[in-house]
Amino acid sequence: MIATQGAIISSEFGLVRIETDGGIVGWGEISMTWGRIGRSLVRDVDNYLGPALIGLDPLDIQGCMLTVERAMEGGQAAKAGLDNALFDIAGKALGVPAYQLLGGRARPAVPVAWAIPWGEPEATAATASWAVDEGFRTVKLKVGRPGTIDRRAVAAVRHAVGDEIEIKVDANMAYRSAGAALRALRPLEEFRLQLIEQPLPARDLDELALLRSRLETPLLVDESSATLRDVGEVLRRGAADVFNIYVSEAGGLLAAYKAFAAAEAAGFVGLIGSQCELGLGTAGCAHLGVAVANLGYESDIVGPLRYPRDIVVDPPAIVGGLLYPPDKPGLGVTVDNDAVESFRIDT
Repeated sequence: MIATQGAIISSEFGLVRIETDGGIVGWGEISMTWGRIGRSLVRDVDNYLGPALIGLDPLDIQGCMLTVERAMEGGQAAKAGLDNALFDIAGKALGVPAYQLLGGRARPAVPVAWAIPWGEPEATAATASWAVDEGFRTVKLKVGRPGTIDRRAVAAVRHAVGDEIEIKVDANMAYRSAGAALRALRPLEEFRLQLIEQPLPARDLDELALLRSRLETPLLVDESSATLRDVGEVLRRGAADVFNIYVSEAGGLLAAYKAFAAAEAAGFVGLIGSQCELGLGTAGCAHLGVAVANLGYESDIVGPLRYPRDIVVDPPAIVGGLLYPPDKPGLGVTVDNDAVESFRIDT
């Protein structure tokens, strides 16, 4: 299935290739759809992060990633590419899928949702109906526009998909205060929302806590929970019900797994956010998604469905609203060198 709804035609991603002295090659993806900064992240790997790993034991993923953190501040998506390549190497060396390195499966597959870009209510409802026909049980709508168009869009989608399908909305920090967000979001709650995602700016945690106390719908944070430290601060301030955790923004599978564990320790659940990863990055997300115990809602990781061509010959299967991790060793996918060459841009 290739989706025309919400297709992505331009972005900047990167590939990380690590070869051990034993001849094992690990691959990772630098996934960063927004901002068009892929080339700069590749340069970070070439100039700072990659050289820091030379001579280290690739099976010591924790030690390698601590070294990477010390080598450069920021650049989490670049670090995630290295982390994924290390998990790929370790899985291949040990003959196990990456999810086994994260403790094994908590579930056979990852439930996923279909995100719909802004559009007119009728078109949004039509796309939601298409997603349901394809097996998705949850759709995500963008909100945050002035006037009544958001309410009309949510109403149209609820009418189109019926009461059994979940609808979550994502405001992408559109509102400036808890009061403004409440005025905009409360009229949407009559349509039985599953989650409300990031209505306020990332650092406005007290305002998020206030809004959380006044909404009936659980509050999901995204930009507020990019790193493990962020998750701890959100928990301390009572600013969310659910965490949207990204492999790319956390800095890799290991860091994302720790963020889920921190949330679990406090009795909270999360889901996995998406930078519209290609097949390599999606494989990493799939391994994380089946391994964490507290995956509470459908994740957004459906990137391979949004591209006409992938960079792997065997992207993870997404069927009936479920993403299945590969069972081969490591990340379990094979890089398509011809596809990579066809997409290559100068760095």
